[in-house]
Amino acid sequence: MQFRIKPMSGSYVNASLHGFRVNARQAPWPPSRDALNVFVFGGSTTFGWLVADRETIVSQLQDQVASIGCRRPVAVYNFGQPAYISTQEALFFQSIAMAGTVPDVAIFVDGFNDFFFRGEMPFTGTLRAMMDETDLRQRIGPVTQLPLYQLARRLNARLFYHPQVLDPETEQQLFERIIAQWFRNKRLIEAIGQQYEVKTVFVWQPVPAFQYDLSYHFLYRQEPLAVGEPVPYADIGRAYALMCRHRHELEAQHNFLWLADMQANKAENLYVDGLHYNAKFSGEIAGRILEFLNVGNLLGCAA
Repeated sequence: MQFRIKPMSGSYVNASLHGFRVNARQAPWPPSRDALNVFVFGGSTTFGWLVADRETIVSQLQDQVASIGCRRPVAVYNFGQPAYISTQEALFFQSIAMAGTVPDVAIFVDGFNDFFFRGEMPFTGTLRAMMDETDLRQRIGPVTQLPLYQLARRLNARLFYHPQVLDPETEQQLFERIIAQWFRNKRLIEAIGQQYEVKTVFVWQPVPAFQYDLSYHFLYRQEPLAVGEPVPYADIGRAYALMCRHRHELEAQHNFLWLADMQANKAENLYVDGLHYNAKFSGEIAGRILEFLNVGNLLGCAA
């Protein structure tokens, strides 16, 4: 899995030493066997980057589920980890299950990170380059040659999105390989779920470059894109268009929720930065997930 969030305590962001972000109405750990326990996995949008604990998708899902009359109390846990892709989510889910803490339902929110990191776990290239440096004398030299300095340079570059420009055919082949990898991870997660009797649900998340009018995005509304200026994350929008071809096939399996187009007709800002959702949109996403769970009777709640 490479990395996980550290425990933290603050006014707005709190994280447990057990690897989950705290909800406003946090259920206890370990989970009660009397409750129906839901674990939610994903990247920084699931974690709730730049919003308070009570404003995350998962915290609002916990709030909303209280109003629909479930036979058992429902406890929702936020295992979203910044920068995780579906491969890491599968490994994280497996490690939790093998440790003996098994939920009733596991939800996986994916889309952006798999394409952003090109299907490779974050910082893999950096770590590989550092491991390939076998001559110690090459490390002990000018500061610019030190691995720590080089790592800092690479981490700093991650703050800005400058994807490699590929010709259309090569780009499509890359995205198709990433989609195929996501399908393999989905099958792995389903197999783990079947082994441990966990119902698994997969959510394809919205992104700003797919079916959203960026003129309503607060960053680009204040400083509109110049003529000819590339649309932010436009390549991920193209990747989503490829993924859309699989939508009906996935929906026919009854454990997949397509939310990529839920912002299509929204004439308002939905983001707190270039790609992370604001509190209001997080609540709407939570509502759509709850509706899906309820219609599928995955929580044992009243219709």
